[in-house]
Amino acid sequence: PLENGVDLQAIAEGCEGYSGAECAAICREAALLALEENAEAIDPNHFMQALQKIPAGTSTETLAVLARYRQGSQG
Repeated sequence: PLENGVDLQAIAEGCEGYSGAECAAICREAALLALEENAEAIDPNHFMQALQKIPAGTSTETLAVLARYRQGSQG
């Protein structure tokens, strides 16, 4: 479970530039870090540590292409 103080909006903002698979990996890593500590819940520090361990692999060029695609598919 998540600790009450976990701000999912802040975590999502910290994941800008990450793919969906990378975001899932960050969540898994945060859970593993909590397990290693025998913590009862995943806290914000676990997510911060996971973000430091897992780099964003999506390039800015790819993000730009995706943004253009989204804009074109809305009209």
